[in-house]
Amino acid sequence: MKTETPNEAGTANNDKADVSGSAIVRKATYTIEYSVMANGQTKLHRKTDGFNSFELLGLLDLMRGEIIDQMKGKIKPDIIKREVVGE
Repeated sequence: MKTETPNEAGTANNDKADVSGSAIVRKATYTIEYSVMANGQTKLHRKTDGFNSFELLGLLDLMRGEIIDQMKGKIKPDIIKREVVGE
């Protein structure tokens, strides 16, 4: 697990506090890269940095439910940062 030590201001290594005023004490990333090659093949590259298997499964299940609810118009994005590159 990757952890960062808070500095004197209470934030971890130059990361600013989030909107609720709490300092970040742990940061983990999960990256999915989907590529379509010129010959028609597809590639899926996934990288986890800081999540264990159970955390990752729980997180993906939560995201799946949120995406479905957004598609149905039941919820709007919260303070979670989502970037849409293209559809």
